[in-house]
Amino acid sequence: MKQTPEGSIATLLLGAAARDLRRSRNLSQREMAKRLGITPVHLCNIEKDKSSPSLKLLNRWRAVVGIDLYGHALCCEAYGVKAGTK
Repeated sequence: MKQTPEGSIATLLLGAAARDLRRSRNLSQREMAKRLGITPVHLCNIEKDKSSPSLKLLNRWRAVVGIDLYGHALCCEAYGVKAGTK
């Protein structure tokens, strides 16, 4: 599995998990970004693994979506489920 420069495998899973959770709630990137207090471009970059969310943003994500994004990504990896697929 690919690793980021920081060596975190889970970081690569955050983008797909973010997209998966957003889509499961039928939210557009614009609406989700608004709820999170970030720009749609920032959200797009997170979903494409071009940017990593801060700890503060991960906490906001949990408050908005009701699920820990990092935990969701790790669970997908542990159970061999690719986030973003059905």
